[in-house]
Amino acid sequence: MLGAGVVFNIHDADALIAFYDNGHGPLSELPLWAQGLLFVALSDFMLYWLHRLFHGGGFWKYHAIHHSSEELDWISAARFHPVNLFLGTIMVDVILLTAGISPNVMLWVGPFTTFHSAFVHANLSWDLGPFKYVLATPIFHRWHHTALEEGGNTNFAGTFPIWDLLFGTFRMPQNRLPDDYGKDEPAIPSEIAGQLAYPFR
Repeated sequence: MLGAGVVFNIHDADALIAFYDNGHGPLSELPLWAQGLLFVALSDFMLYWLHRLFHGGGFWKYHAIHHSSEELDWISAARFHPVNLFLGTIMVDVILLTAGISPNVMLWVGPFTTFHSAFVHANLSWDLGPFKYVLATPIFHRWHHTALEEGGNTNFAGTFPIWDLLFGTFRMPQNRLPDDYGKDEPAIPSEIAGQLAYPFR
């Protein structure tokens, strides 16, 4: 409770319950639905830039585990190195909760992001027509999983392609689908223990 008291000004059970119900600071004045929308938008913006960071320098070795899948389907959404998960997902959640958003938003944001992550990795040829610029789709994300020269350094957004459109990383060729996936790191082991150890070799 000491850490919570310092960061969130929580010193008793009532304050803890109030924090979970409302958040803290100025953001706690917003309705819970508005906090949820803010959480989804801000987390996706931060994850866009973290995703780009993971595609360069010393961070790629952790993210390469995710990109080593040669067949994309919904379970590929769970193929991440723990370091990638911590720095690329958990840290963003902690930052936004620390900023004052109520942890209660996770009750509906969590299922949405889990489902949507599985959806964009699913073996589906869906682009949602004109809504492809609004919500990330399986085709949008498939181009991200191609070789670098094909499009592996594009389509970094997890949920809203607007970030890729704004920052020049959007790629979605008309009437085309990628041919290959997971070819940039052929040396990655196929078993889980080897993948966990891979970045530290």
